[in-house]
Amino acid sequence: MKTEEAVAKWQASQAISPAKGYFGYSSRKNYAKKHGLPSPEKQEELERELDAQGVKKMCLDVCSEFRGVYVCETRCVMSESDKIHACRDACQASFSASCDRAYPTSAPGAAEDYESCMEYMQRTCMDTCKPYT
Repeated sequence: MKTEEAVAKWQASQAISPAKGYFGYSSRKNYAKKHGLPSPEKQEELERELDAQGVKKMCLDVCSEFRGVYVCETRCVMSESDKIHACRDACQASFSASCDRAYPTSAPGAAEDYESCMEYMQRTCMDTCKPYT
């Protein structure tokens, strides 16, 4: 099974429609809820509010790397207490994008490698963001 097919199969099992086979917004939202990670829309809403108010923000960069594929995400907040949420959201987004790009559908064994990559995400994001708890 190829990565795209494996993702589509997982999406179908989670009632994500349409099951297109890429880890986009709906998949991130579902995965976040299932694994106790922050929802992507909460972070986006906060960033829009801060921009509209012209509030000074603190920004965090989180980068993930798999098989030479680097993806970085930035999240900004206005209070120290929001850093953990921002870190986890950025980690989730960068991690899933790295897995997507590192294991293309054409690679042999990509589906299994992709699944392993995604299983590693929750633990890695919790460890990465631990300094902000």
